[in-house]
Amino acid sequence: MIKTLAKCIGKYKKESIITPIFTAVEVFLEILIPFITASIIDKGIQAGDMRKVGIYGGIMLIIAFLSLFCGIQAGKYGAAASTGFACNLREKMYENIQTFSFSNIDKFSTAGLVTRMTTDVTNVQNAYQMIIRSVVRAPLMMICSITMCVIISPRLSIIFLVALIFLGFVLFFIIYKVTPVFTSGFEKYDELNASVQENISGIRVVKAFVREEHENKKFNKAYGRRKEYCAQRMNHEIIRFFTEHDLKILGVEDLTFVNYMAPYKGRKFNRKMSYWLKGLLENRLEYIAKRNGCEIVKVNAAHTSKFCAKCGAKLEGRTGKHNEIAICPNCGELNANTNSAKLVEDRIDDKEITLYTPHDKVKEIMEQRYLNNKKKNKNLK
Repeated sequence: MIKTLAKCIGKYKKESIITPIFTAVEVFLEILIPFITASIIDKGIQAGDMRKVGIYGGIMLIIAFLSLFCGIQAGKYGAAASTGFACNLREKMYENIQTFSFSNIDKFSTAGLVTRMTTDVTNVQNAYQMIIRSVVRAPLMMICSITMCVIISPRLSIIFLVALIFLGFVLFFIIYKVTPVFTSGFEKYDELNASVQENISGIRVVKAFVREEHENKKFNKAYGRRKEYCAQRMNHEIIRFFTEHDLKILGVEDLTFVNYMAPYKGRKFNRKMSYWLKGLLENRLEYIAKRNGCEIVKVNAAHTSKFCAKCGAKLEGRTGKHNEIAICPNCGELNANTNSAKLVEDRIDDKEITLYTPHDKVKEIMEQRYLNNKKKNKNLK
């Protein structure tokens, strides 16, 4: 199988070779930065030699920019190699399917072949990109980091060894649990694709024999299996949550208002939820919470992502790979999710901001509270 997939790389061998090289150079440069930082402290700051501080600082800046350049190039060539690989793979699959006999098509089913050429090829594309980037970067980073750690402190490196063994067991456990879920999910995709394909290819026959109602029921049955699968997974996760946390009261956002496109930095995040999903989530939360002796309190979560939970100041923005870090002018960097969760928790007993307080009114209240807090504490910005 590996030889067959390797043939699909085709003319993208150059990009596939360049990507790991840039990735390796990026890792090597990143590993050098802590050593240069140590030299700045030992040979510059402690010795009082500002000239060496400037020299080592300049070297570190150059290395940082070179590392950034290598990372960008690795991403660029990695994307080109993976998309080209997926394109060739999809083309060869299509050519091979044309040679199938009717018995082969009956064995694999048209819906299954559609899934193989779309969802499966996309997964293989993502896997290939991870192989030429992450699979190269992670081992190199681990080997270089452990080597540097042994050079600096052999006793400290034992922690890395213990962590490595622990993470290996965790990764094996995740793969063991997730694989059956993926297999079951793809089977549902095949059934859904089959229903859609039959409706599209036989639309004239369906209309001629007035079979719309039958076909709708057939599609809803396939879609219902998919919904049932989603409901089972959601139910499992909610039960696991209440099993792991002994809660007496739980504040949750009222899902009635989760129905809009939230803009952020020129992009829009779709926060829409179907009425079916809202109803199911609320129903399961209330039932399982009641069974575990936990009270559900719906709160108004407006502007919980815009203000600091500690000082009340308006957050200046977000940073991090997934915008998970919020910037507060007084408290510095905060975990955005933890900060929002703390504000939601505070809203449980908030008499001024109720569940039906208008969105703009909540903002005014939060700003006024910060102004009052600022008068008491002169250090706040």
